[in-house]
Amino acid sequence: MKVLMISTDRKIFEEGSAVRARMVDYAGLFKRLEIIVFAKKSDGFTVTEIASNCRAYPTNSFSSFSYVCGAIRLGKKLLNNGGHDWVITCQDPFETGLAGWRLAERFGAKLNLQIHTDVFSSFFGRESLKNKIRVWLAKKLLPQADGVRVVSERIKKSLAFLPLKTEPIVLPIFVGSKIKERGVIKIDLRQKYPQFDFVVLMASRLTCEKNFQVALLALGQVVKTNSKIGLVIVGDGPERKNIEREIDRLGLTKNVILEKWNDDLSDYYQTADLFLLTSNYEGYGRTLIEAAQEGCPILTTNIGVVGEVLDETNSLIYPVGDRRCFVEKLIYAHEHRSAIVALGEAARRAVEAEFNFTTEEYLRRYKASVLECLGT
Repeated sequence: MKVLMISTDRKIFEEGSAVRARMVDYAGLFKRLEIIVFAKKSDGFTVTEIASNCRAYPTNSFSSFSYVCGAIRLGKKLLNNGGHDWVITCQDPFETGLAGWRLAERFGAKLNLQIHTDVFSSFFGRESLKNKIRVWLAKKLLPQADGVRVVSERIKKSLAFLPLKTEPIVLPIFVGSKIKERGVIKIDLRQKYPQFDFVVLMASRLTCEKNFQVALLALGQVVKTNSKIGLVIVGDGPERKNIEREIDRLGLTKNVILEKWNDDLSDYYQTADLFLLTSNYEGYGRTLIEAAQEGCPILTTNIGVVGEVLDETNSLIYPVGDRRCFVEKLIYAHEHRSAIVALGEAARRAVEAEFNFTTEEYLRRYKASVLECLGT
């Protein structure tokens, strides 16, 4: 089987990245894997061989407005001998899905749409005009797909109102079991920031939906009585300047540390007192699973994987937007260290039980999610 993937993840071009390694694994499943990546000409990417049967092609667009046209142009060249033995898999039911649908219609290929975010969350559509358009696109494109893969049961349930051709397959991005032995900790957050007696960690892209503002507002309330609580935010993204301004406005420069993104956060999870996620919506919430694997206590909004792997027996959970509840649980975490350590261990056990399969088993499931489009 030949697969054409349409993606927005430019880390595919980055040698040594986890994303690129995953593409190598995927390539081993198929006769041929071609990957079209939304990218601007100014990014400087070129056609890259990922494996002997896998290449990545940047759209080399002049702006984001021409990504879809660029993907269709490249897809036409790759499918010029007909698409009846191809599956086109798209990273989302939005722009990549639109390009994939146009190509599938023209060349008779099968269409597989993936959903990695909670597109039908009310918070997603309200965030921007672009997201409103994406919700509309998803409603139009998903019923046209020959197969749909989602990353959580939460998303699967949200699709119940749509007339889909097949039942969605639930398959998150592989996190795997923590099989490596813990070595010497190189970065201990408590030693790195000795001015804090309680270290809260956040790690994600710095984007609007992560709702860092509510974290900062809540921290501003808590430090009035607990001045040694510190928040370490690890990440990069378009909201960095706004977050920096909010830290200054709230007088939190002594309590908040902004660090650049780090691909290996194992030491951070192990040495933080609490992992915090304040997102308005998530498709899955991979960092929650990574934190739980290290036994780091978790305080999170009720999003993504919450309710599936993580719940109130192993994590502190509060409703999206409920700042009062958030503050109460943050204070509780600070004042009941032994109780939240026990929650962290419970979360670790829950994740180990959930991800007790091998990489090979995961790849088998991934292949099955694509093969579903062919009715096999």
